[in-house]
Amino acid sequence: MGKERGERKRCPLYQSVSRAQKRALYERAQGHCEWPGGCKESDISKLQVDHITPRCIARLLGWSKAQTNDPMNRQLLCKPDHQMKDATTRAKKEQVIYQMRGGMIRFGEHQ
Repeated sequence: MGKERGERKRCPLYQSVSRAQKRALYERAQGHCEWPGGCKESDISKLQVDHITPRCIARLLGWSKAQTNDPMNRQLLCKPDHQMKDATTRAKKEQVIYQMRGGMIRFGEHQ
């Protein structure tokens, strides 16, 4: 069977997060959204686990599944802040590819 319409293909570095792992992240985050200058949402059910270095970039850099999913590479974000961060991931991935091919990004071009 193929992929159902609208179903996302899982990254090989994907790993689900248990309730205990999310609770540990919540305690480390002192009970709120970790986005700098963010909303400070404190309801754990409204917070999502995010990879600080996104899986697609970690894969390009040769990170293992364990490195990608290490708690130090995870943070809790509210949905709006998570969506805002994800919107920048594509540009960051393109920059990593460019640099891996020997390109150089000058100061100010990375924004």
